Amino acid sequence: MLMASTINGVLASVVANWNWWHTYLASLALILFYHLVWNVYIIKPKMSHAAKCNRIQQQILEWNKQPKESRRPLCTARSRSLTIRAIGLYKSQSHTISFADMNRVVSVDYEKRVVRVEPLIDMGALAEQLLPTGWSLPIVPELKMLTVGGLVMGIGIESTSHKYGLFHNIVRACTIILADGRIMTVSRTNGMSCHVMSGYIPPFLV
Repeated sequence: MLMASTINGVLASVVANWNWWHTYLASLALILFYHLVWNVYIIKPKMSHAAKCNRIQQQILEWNKQPKESRRPLCTARSRSLTIRAIGLYKSQSHTISFADMNRVVSVDYEKRVVRVEPLIDMGALAEQLLPTGWSLPIVPELKMLTVGGLVMGIGIESTSHKYGLFHNIVRACTIILADGRIMTVSRTNGMSCHVMSGYIPPFLV
């Protein structure tokens, strides 16, 4: 109780005596520090998309080598704070696959009007990169934090969906890694859409 009271007293003193610009500078420093640590030490920006896919594939292949009787369920290592599930305790009891750095634009083909992205890029980051070039997705959900992968797998919808359909309807092709480690590209041309494929074997969009 004494420790809690002391901490509360210190925080109250800081809030009461600091000017607004002190708080602003401190917040700015924390934000810059966070981005530095995230981009330099956690995320490896120089890793190619192919290398990231290979790393994920190797994680899944290692999981497949485990004895089936003791093998834990497979799921992503994405933080519970970034998911919409109310209960995230299942992750602590599962074999998790890390792909936190799959959040970038791979390429933009302006002639074919196609943008190739990684599954964890969110609508905010994607819009920031496309809008200066005069382009936008036909369907742009209003929540910035929604990811392309989530919208494809979760049947994303927005006000323009009456014209263009659901979010996965504007996807031309998906590269996925299956639970057995195979990497496949599914598209309308090969008779299997990304969303239909997800109903058979839970994949990792890459």
